[in-house]
Amino acid sequence: MFPAPYIENYYQIITTMNKSPAGEFLETFLRVFRSAFIIPDRFIINTAIMIVLVSFLFMISGCVYYKVSTKDSFDTENALGELVNERYPSKIYHRDYYTEKKLISKLFREHNFYAIDSNGRWLMESLVLSNDTIFCKSTFSPIPPDSVKSDENRKSMRYSKKREAYFTERINLYVETLNFIDSGTTYFPVSSITKYDLYSKDKGKSIVVPILLGAAIGAGTLLLMVAIFGGMNMGN
Repeated sequence: MFPAPYIENYYQIITTMNKSPAGEFLETFLRVFRSAFIIPDRFIINTAIMIVLVSFLFMISGCVYYKVSTKDSFDTENALGELVNERYPSKIYHRDYYTEKKLISKLFREHNFYAIDSNGRWLMESLVLSNDTIFCKSTFSPIPPDSVKSDENRKSMRYSKKREAYFTERINLYVETLNFIDSGTTYFPVSSITKYDLYSKDKGKSIVVPILLGAAIGAGTLLLMVAIFGGMNMGN
């Protein structure tokens, strides 16, 4: 699988390392490991390369994970206040300066809102709150079925931070009825919100997965060393 000059270079490296205590330790470890597990060289090498390549591709893809928090038990008169508190905690956005009115406007600007009623899902834009009623422009945006491949039914819940940042900017509002004034303008009272979905970055999973992939790369590299270095030294 590897050309002769390539193998010879590794042999020269091992020969040089053997002159030091670290090199002797590595050689002893590889001999013991290889003798304990009798596995064909080609299988070890192919497996190691596959582990390293797949793990490396996942790491350089820049993918992170998102999660969806659903809440259906809250004061319906204060549904927007609940969302504001979840997205903009008072420890960071001090209420002495960031009033609820300011934060609601910020919430509308920084997120993609969808309203879901008995007729389906609607993308809401240009949201305005007036007298506890939300007014907006709405466009029908059907939810893709599971049988159709879409970024919305991705089971891994993985997304690209650069290309798909909108995943963590989505909020679904479940309402009783979406009222139409004309062909595009709609409204509904805040009190008609019965449930909401809040999308956010899954920080825990986004940290743990790269660590595991790094460990996999290390394991794959070790297997590769066992197959190449161990084989050479056992043959001498």
